[in-house]
Amino acid sequence: MRKTIAIVLAAGAGTRMKSAILPKVLHPICWKPMISYILDTIRSTGIKKIVVVTGHKAELVKKFLGDGSNNAIKTVKQKKMLGTADAVNCTRRVLKGFKGDLLVLYGDMPLITPDCITNILRKHQNTQAAATLLTAMSKNPTGFGRIVRDDNGRVIRIVEENDASIYEKVIEEINVGAYCFDAESLFGAIKKVRPNNKKSEYYLTDTISYLSRKGKRIESILTTNMDEAFGVSSRKDLVRAQEIIRKRTLDRFIEKGVTIVDPQTTYIDDRVRISQDTVIHPFTIIEAGVSIGKRCSIGPFCRIEGKTRIADDVKVGNFAHIINSRVKKNSKEAAG
Repeated sequence: MRKTIAIVLAAGAGTRMKSAILPKVLHPICWKPMISYILDTIRSTGIKKIVVVTGHKAELVKKFLGDGSNNAIKTVKQKKMLGTADAVNCTRRVLKGFKGDLLVLYGDMPLITPDCITNILRKHQNTQAAATLLTAMSKNPTGFGRIVRDDNGRVIRIVEENDASIYEKVIEEINVGAYCFDAESLFGAIKKVRPNNKKSEYYLTDTISYLSRKGKRIESILTTNMDEAFGVSSRKDLVRAQEIIRKRTLDRFIEKGVTIVDPQTTYIDDRVRISQDTVIHPFTIIEAGVSIGKRCSIGPFCRIEGKTRIADDVKVGNFAHIINSRVKKNSKEAAG
């Protein structure tokens, strides 16, 4: 496998979030900043080095990510919002001399899965493509760039909706916004990108048409899961993303042998540990850092948080609120 570094674009102001205090990627979803999800997903595929491009309120994003001293995550700042190609180009200095592949993702896409990213990387490396992109089919493609193919089915360009003709706007194959590039091909193409569009921005998507014209191989992966194409742009989007992530988290616990009586009223952080044959009753909230043993009964109407450790065969009753506690085996805890 070729060496791969991930680039996460997180510079946008997120004006539709209507926030005076937080950049878009730090808004919480199920207790975790939005950008945490894409970073965790990247790491789960085995990629160790990540470069995050910051911009709006860059100091807050950098503070959350750390100082980069462990070399795992580096940050670079896009000083002017000149478009996505310019954002990627800001990483050129820290990636100088790198000869492998670059996975490019957006920090506001928390729903993309590890399997999806793995499939992109595998297709890209198996075909030795210059670029591989993730696409999806949508009956309502409004807001997405459209995938333009030639008569042989090869991707030849991506046209953004604002610049699409009436014929291109009816194309149902959309650009999701996840790419893998050969690093040298990408930076060579970025040099040729011009802001010849209605926004006068340097589009990353224009690298695809340049590479295609040069005869470079462009590949694509089609996802049938439209959740993976979902980008968070507003508070309303946050609600939708939270519901999807919450359901995914509960499904993982259920698959491991935990009974969740009413998923609609149960909130569990994905960093919680719960052992098999435990039953979670309705209106229960369990936050990060909590560990629950086997054959426990939790709730209803209870909240558990902090570094709480609950041993096996414990019953936590109605309206209990447990914080930073150790609960011994066979105990019964009630509201107090």
